[in-house]
Amino acid sequence: FELVIRQQPEYGRMSGFANPKDVRLLAPPLIVQAKAHIEDRICYTLPEYHQSLICKVVLSENIDPVAVQQPSRPATIPIGYDSNLLGTGISNCHVLVDFEENRGGMYFIFPDLGVRAVGIYKLTCYLIHMDLTLDSFPVAATIETQPFQIYPPNEYPGKPAQTQLSKWFAQQGI
Repeated sequence: FELVIRQQPEYGRMSGFANPKDVRLLAPPLIVQAKAHIEDRICYTLPEYHQSLICKVVLSENIDPVAVQQPSRPATIPIGYDSNLLGTGISNCHVLVDFEENRGGMYFIFPDLGVRAVGIYKLTCYLIHMDLTLDSFPVAATIETQPFQIYPPNEYPGKPAQTQLSKWFAQQGI
């Protein structure tokens, strides 16, 4: 499998720690696409995998934007609670039609992610095959977003317009 970031968060407003219900969303929302490599071809949909694929998102520490590196493929997924990441950090596979290529694809949508503290962050996405016949759930692929900034309220540039991809997927029920 391969993951592709189709829509990258660019920035967000800090949510803070005072009110857990006050989540300021990343803009635009993260959208990740999974592609399968079978023999010498790329498969954009695999019906036998749609219900057993999930994508988990983990927030990096507040990073130095100069020292950005790509991660090696981990054998396991970091577990535990990240107090800085808010929202639903796991997405099921959605089979949606892409407006650019006009074909079905396997997508993972994260519409409600927010970050509590000011800083520069990245998200690491882990594609997991939930095969119940195995003793563990292997990580099938990983990818990191580009760094994005979380602003304090007085420096927040404002919410951007909804992207074409977000609008397209919303028309399909997402």
